[in-house]
Amino acid sequence: MATTSARTLTLLSLLGTGRTYSGRELRERLEVSERTLRRDVDTLRELGYVIDPVMGTHGGYRLGPGGAVPPIVLDEDQAVAAVVALQSSPSVLTGIEESARRALDTIVRALPRRLRPTADAFTVTVVPNQWEFPTPPIDAALVEQVGRAVRQNQLLRLDHDQEPLRLEPHHLVVWAARWYLVAYDGSAWRVLRLDRLRLHAPTNARFEPRPLPESPADLVRHTPDRGDHPAPWPCLGRADLDLPRRRSPSSPRAVPSSTSSTRERAA
Repeated sequence: MATTSARTLTLLSLLGTGRTYSGRELRERLEVSERTLRRDVDTLRELGYVIDPVMGTHGGYRLGPGGAVPPIVLDEDQAVAAVVALQSSPSVLTGIEESARRALDTIVRALPRRLRPTADAFTVTVVPNQWEFPTPPIDAALVEQVGRAVRQNQLLRLDHDQEPLRLEPHHLVVWAARWYLVAYDGSAWRVLRLDRLRLHAPTNARFEPRPLPESPADLVRHTPDRGDHPAPWPCLGRADLDLPRRRSPSSPRAVPSSTSSTRERAA
């Protein structure tokens, strides 16, 4: 039989899957009596976890919302993926740098010794994109506010480049380190740069989600008016043109055309 602490952690891991377990299932999995199971459930409740009893024929226990964050069990591939994601997340979000660093340290410390070399192999330095209309990392609080409206189907009132809008927010899309909101304005689909939004107070007004004409990613890619206006960037370039041979008016012989160099200014 497992020790009390290990058994309680196993119980929390089972309930953390989101499904409802009958008392019999849990007793068999943990190899304990009904009295011990109830005591372990009470221990989790004392630690701040909400364990809801489910009544009825198929009743039992389930982990309810609003309690402490349960421990997360990752397999080896998931742990390595989390290490990579936590290193790159500050490049697209601001305000989470310290939290991302602490989460990364927590995962790395918990890795088994044999997995450390694999995680170390994915140590990276993230450099902001400076050649495709670069934007600074976006504020995590703004993403949270817009994302909550998306998930709860709440209308948004906002200004986008000083244009007042009332929108049905449907999806958030990240492309080339830039954040976009896919929304419906009552007559057409819009793709808006998130860093150019100024939110008003929540409307608390719900809307019924509508089907998109294409996937959110394709809608962003296929919308030319999404706010990606390149900044002026004067530069000089040279082009060597391989021109066809030309004939002289006074001679039927073809005269080689000289190679032409041009300088162009682009913005």
